[in-house]
Amino acid sequence: MKVLIAGHTYMVAENQKKLAALAQLPGVELAAVVPHRWHEPLQNELRPQRASGARWQVYPTHVMLAGNEMRYVYLSRDLHLQQLQPDVLLVENGAGAFAYTQFLMCRR
Repeated sequence: MKVLIAGHTYMVAENQKKLAALAQLPGVELAAVVPHRWHEPLQNELRPQRASGARWQVYPTHVMLAGNEMRYVYLSRDLHLQQLQPDVLLVENGAGAFAYTQFLMCRR
């Protein structure tokens, strides 16, 4: 089963524990779409990381308004959905977030 998870949270290796647990399940092929950069108010600019020994793919994707959780948008026509063709799509954003709406529109 192909699973695609999207969200800015998974840019940092420390936050990829859920991905590690999912990737260990038998028959699961896992990928994550994350912004190519992110601005945190108390930190410098974040760049995507991949935990050592990760059994999943990370797809850093260009975004506009990086750092604005509700308004950032991916600058991608299909958000890698055509290439990956996931069976399950999990978008971890608020229901009103632009990125969430993008994935809803692209999944059709």
